Amino acid sequence: MRNAIFILLFGACLGACSYSVVTKADYHVVPLPQEIEMNQKGEGFTLTHSTLLTVSDEALKRIADYFVSQLQPLIGMNLSVKKEFTADGQGGIHLELGLSHENKEAYTLRVDATGIRVKAVTPEGVFRAIQTLLKTFQPTYADAVYFPAGTMTDYPRFSYRGLMLDVSRHFSTVEEVKRFIDLLSLHQLNVFHWHLTDDQGWRIEIKKHPELTRVGAWRENTIVGRYLGGWDYPTDGKPHGGYYTQEQIKEIIAYAQQRYITVVPEIDLPGHTTAVLASYPHLACVPGDYKVSNRWGVLWDVICAGNDASLTLFKDIMDEVCALFPGEYIHIGGDECVKERWKVCKKCQRKIKELHLKGIGNYSAEDQLQSYFMGEVAKDIRAHGKKIIGWDEILDGTPMEEAVVMSWRGVEGGRRAARMGHDAIMTPLSHLYFDMSQILNRDAEEIPIGGYINLEKVYTYEPVPADWSVQEKQHIIGVQANVWCEYMPEERIRQYQVLPRLAALSEIQWTAAAQKSYTDFLNRLPRLLQLYDAAGYHYASHCRKVNMDSYVDTVRRCAVFKFYTLGNDSIFYTLDGTSPVEQGIYFAADSLTVHDSAQLRAAVKREGYFEEEELLSALDVNKATFAPIRFLTKDGLSPYGSDPRLLVDGVQGTSRSDDSRWVKNVDEMELVLELKQQETIKEVAWTALNSLTENMSVPSKLIVYVSADGRLFHRVAEKHQVVTPTKDATVYQDTLCFPAAEARFVKVRFEAPCITPSAGVSWLFLSEIGVR
Repeated sequence: MRNAIFILLFGACLGACSYSVVTKADYHVVPLPQEIEMNQKGEGFTLTHSTLLTVSDEALKRIADYFVSQLQPLIGMNLSVKKEFTADGQGGIHLELGLSHENKEAYTLRVDATGIRVKAVTPEGVFRAIQTLLKTFQPTYADAVYFPAGTMTDYPRFSYRGLMLDVSRHFSTVEEVKRFIDLLSLHQLNVFHWHLTDDQGWRIEIKKHPELTRVGAWRENTIVGRYLGGWDYPTDGKPHGGYYTQEQIKEIIAYAQQRYITVVPEIDLPGHTTAVLASYPHLACVPGDYKVSNRWGVLWDVICAGNDASLTLFKDIMDEVCALFPGEYIHIGGDECVKERWKVCKKCQRKIKELHLKGIGNYSAEDQLQSYFMGEVAKDIRAHGKKIIGWDEILDGTPMEEAVVMSWRGVEGGRRAARMGHDAIMTPLSHLYFDMSQILNRDAEEIPIGGYINLEKVYTYEPVPADWSVQEKQHIIGVQANVWCEYMPEERIRQYQVLPRLAALSEIQWTAAAQKSYTDFLNRLPRLLQLYDAAGYHYASHCRKVNMDSYVDTVRRCAVFKFYTLGNDSIFYTLDGTSPVEQGIYFAADSLTVHDSAQLRAAVKREGYFEEEELLSALDVNKATFAPIRFLTKDGLSPYGSDPRLLVDGVQGTSRSDDSRWVKNVDEMELVLELKQQETIKEVAWTALNSLTENMSVPSKLIVYVSADGRLFHRVAEKHQVVTPTKDATVYQDTLCFPAAEARFVKVRFEAPCITPSAGVSWLFLSEIGVR
């Protein structure tokens, strides 16, 4: 309605110069510019088909041509480009250099009655300004676009703004990689981290070692469903693979360079090298017939670090990689290298003795061997004038000289690197792993990897905590998200996982922390989604619905809910399962607290009409619900870490193993609950996931203890059982009844049998714990 009124009023103001379709530019784009100063009294500028685009420098003509090529399909205008030293009297769009600013990507964008003036420090800054300008348009064919008078002053917060694409687990074609780079460009990112090698496939042509692609680029088949251990798992029976020739890589690099994006290749070593062993089995610690892996996870078989031929191979590889990629960084991995083979390998142990390597503190001699191996490769890379990036495991030993640390196992890796004088890039799996689910309703998504990182969690991540020292903060050079593709075989799914979370990431990377606001971001996001629609991107459209965040407050013993939706439209809810359309309560507070059982339904009212209502949460409250809870068993083997409060949040997990409601551990789980007061209890209930295919076992043993003070416990009940594993995942509910006992604290121990001998262990997936 507001656009229609604007068109009528603006058309009347133009008088004789009438246009049938007039739209208005909006400067509040994503990512948000650092400064937007509107001139309320000044006259704006109207862009039409006859507007001329001029450039002051020949170096800017390519950028101007790019702008024209993007504008035509967006609004139907095909502008002419001309070289003019100044913009005096032109009345159009003018691009020029000459801005004085300490940031090389800085620019100003000024609009008045004479036109639009872009001024930047470098051509790269002009390109960033052009991307901002393109996002101000409403993507609809127009005869005229009105730009209000004002000035934008803009520059990025971080110099490194990256997104990683894993092409090893599932291969992306050259054209798909280019479209991925387009996504980075749209969101003002400047680094494409290209994960080219892993256990599941080698994707880069190395001319001196053709076996790497002849053998290592192809696997016989691929696991179906989620992998949780063992060797007995279904596969699709289809070969999968592919690789990029060096000419194709040059083509992709050139494509990225035109968008001022640096390509950082990753050659993962010394772990994640099964594809290398399949190509050159003599480089393994244990002789064998190696194949490119058809499953995910961390594999024990890695390159033999004690074999000098292994080092020669990777130096040869890096010689070609360094010659091929013009950027300053080469990523050499370093993550998840299992040392079990090295511990019993004669060559590795001989190398350890030869180099006089010894364990230091928490790090073994084998950790030092990894540091040596990677350090030797790094020397070769530095000889080519390049810098090294590695995952934060490179700190577990003797870090390589001047290496940049990519902190993925949380934020402490980045802080530790900074304290040691290393630059760091923050990419924690808790907030920036885009393979994880975006919503709690697993049935609405295709990705079975688990975890839960919604749009708000991405947006609210702060890579430089306020309590860090000045020195620590200075070493954080950038932020990156990662797109691991184990469960993303198609471009459509990759786009869905990335968008619109990439929009949230872009504001972490670009916009000053003080300028950020999640509610304001939701107001600005609809215009960006229109651009996604115009480009045909397959994004996660559930951001248009009610988005819910919840957590258990064990102090107040309640569940806390927060609701958001695109554009911050009105949200109505009910707690008794009735329709919010008919008798909903308007969500006006910052949060909603719930203490009792509830059926939480909600719906968005947008432009006067209710949209689809949905059941957001079904709470079943008992004496254990919302109680303080702590684990007594180590959770280090869980792939993502499990919040014990999920066991007392009142919500039962579904039959999908990737449902983030499940708390996971290997073999056993022991926990203590603190009830509200001394209670008489007679029953403990629990929910488990049963699946032979996914190596998840129902507890075979359960022991219940009670205590009045939380220190001295005595056993009140024990249960032993044999439960037949089901082939596919099913939800198993059970109860242990016992004579009445008085308790303020309840300790429960679960033990799971090993149902898959080849795996050696079984997973224990538990949901709600009930005490009655």
